[in-house]
Amino acid sequence: MAEPVTDLSQPGAIDTLSAEFSWIRSDLSNLRTLLSWARTAVSMVGFGFTIYNFYDGILQDAGGGERMHDAARNLGLGLVLAGTVAMLIGIWNFWSINQYLKQSPVALTVSRSLHWRWLYAYVVSVVLLLIGLITFLFMLRVI
Repeated sequence: MAEPVTDLSQPGAIDTLSAEFSWIRSDLSNLRTLLSWARTAVSMVGFGFTIYNFYDGILQDAGGGERMHDAARNLGLGLVLAGTVAMLIGIWNFWSINQYLKQSPVALTVSRSLHWRWLYAYVVSVVLLLIGLITFLFMLRVI
């Protein structure tokens, strides 16, 4: 790993520092995008599960027909599936941009501890993906 810039009077020090901060901004932007995907996915999974349970209870109490029950179930399943797929797309997007950022020559000058954020982001994202998948399987009554 290259030494951090400490003396700004050195030739090219400002350019190196500017490139490092630019890399960090790009990394943080990528992380914010993943968090936006995760927020969208959690909302869709939660809303789909809520629709499924809410209408399931109301239709049972009101004596709704099988067709209405299936419509509520299918809408809920669709939202849960869409949220799970959204999380999968978000993980893929995050991974692909990380691959690009890792190949940058500036990545060698950035502190290694900043790269640990990637691991945490992947773990949280995979947990959310599994929650969506388990919810979908639960709604299908597979588990």
